[in-house]
Formats: sequence, C-alpha cells, structure tokens
Amino acid sequence: MHLAERHPEQAEAVFRCISKPRQTNWATIALIPTASQDLKRARRLVDEVLRERPERRADAYGSFAVAVKDDRDAAHKLLMDALDLLDAELPAISRRDYFPWAAALVHNAELADPALSRECLWRAVAFGLASPPHGESSDKSAGKYSEELLRPAQVAVLLARYRVYPDIAARLIEPFFTAEPAKVPRKELTTRCFAMAAVDPERAAKWLEKYLAVATAEQLRTVFPEPWAMMTDAAGDDRTFWTIFSARVLLP
Repeated sequence: MHLAERHPEQAEAVFRCISKPRQTNWATIALIPTASQDLKRARRLVDEVLRERPERRADAYGSFAVAVKDDRDAAHKLLMDALDLLDAELPAISRRDYFPWAAALVHNAELADPALSRECLWRAVAFGLASPPHGESSDKSAGKYSEELLRPAQVAVLLARYRVYPDIAARLIEPFFTAEPAKVPRKELTTRCFAMAAVDPERAAKWLEKYLAVATAEQLRTVFPEPWAMMTDAAGDDRTFWTIFSARVLLP
C-alpha cells in the first residue's frame, strides 16, 4: 500500500505481475491505495481487469469513492458511474440479483459523503424491488418461497437502517413475523432474525422466544447464541451492521 501511495506507476507494474485470476479477485482491494493518489490509473486498471464483471467494477468504483472522499465531485461521479454501470450493462431481467452490489454502494456513499447516500439508497431499492424475470416459474416450493421472502426483506432492512418509510419496511417484513416458527428452516433462522430485528426488535424477540419454545432438541443444539447475536447486530454500530448484513442477509 505504501508503494501505491508514493509511486502509483510502480504499484501498477507490481500489480501486473500478479496472475490474472488473482488480479480479478484482488483488484478492488489492491487498487484502493492507488485510487487515492492516481484515480485515473486505478479506474483504467479496474476497467481492464474486470471488463467482463460489471458488478465487480461497480463495487470497485464504490470503494474508490471512499478513498477519494475529500474530493466530493470525484466521489459523487464514481458512485453515479457505478450505479449507471449496473443499469446499463446488466440485463433488465437480472436486476434483482444485483441488489447486493447496489446496496453496498449505499454504504460507500455514506462513508464518502452522507449527503450522497439518499440517491444511492433509492436506486438500490429499485434493484431490490425489480420485477422477476419474464416467464419465471410460479413454483412455491420451500426453496423458491424462501427466496421470494428474502428479497423484500433485504429492502426492508435497508429502509429501516436509514429510517425511511417505516410502514413499507414493516409491510415487507410482515411475512417473517407471521411465519409459523416450527416451519422455519434452521438455515434461514439467523437471516430472518436479523431482518426482523432491524425493523421491529421487540416483536422479533417475541417471535424468537416462540421459536425456541417449539424447537426440536437438534435445533436447540445449534441455535445458540447466533440468533440473539444477529438481532443485536441488526441494531449495532455501523461497521457491525454492514458486515453482518452483507454476509448473512444480502448473500444468505
């Protein structure tokens, strides 16, 4: 990182010595220090290495925006370019699948300049609530129904975090609260607890108590302390919230 900050051109030479697969995997992290000193160089390298991965390029632009946050205009352009990239290069039928990348840009905006976060928030919500692909099956098997519940829950958590339209957040998360605890798959529990607690922590705690009351011995063996911890994280500090939100809710 010190090399990138002092000699971006030498850092580029070192970066190019890395194997192509590793360049792809490490591009964003490796080039953040370069972006803070030579943004044009960092963007050129990311555009080259991640040419076929527009969602990864958008993610890199968001990270770069944080790196250059002292230049508000540059940070704003990076964030808007990132969202425009998702809009322009991703098929319309896949918009919902890219909600996690758009949501991450909201956090980047908050770190770069909180005044920029509102526009990013609403554009991210548009991804989350996009219509399903044309011709998608209406099959409501356990897995499919679970997926359909998780998508609006992701949006509800984001709305709740930024304290906008609490009535909509509550309506989106309502299916989680009305689900019979005994029928909720164990693998979904922590994600559900996080989402419910983000919107209505008191009601979420009561729901979890009902779950514990009917849980089998095997479920109880694996249930502690994660659900309670997830509920705490949902109302926790900014870093904790986004770490868990990204790992367990955006990508369950």
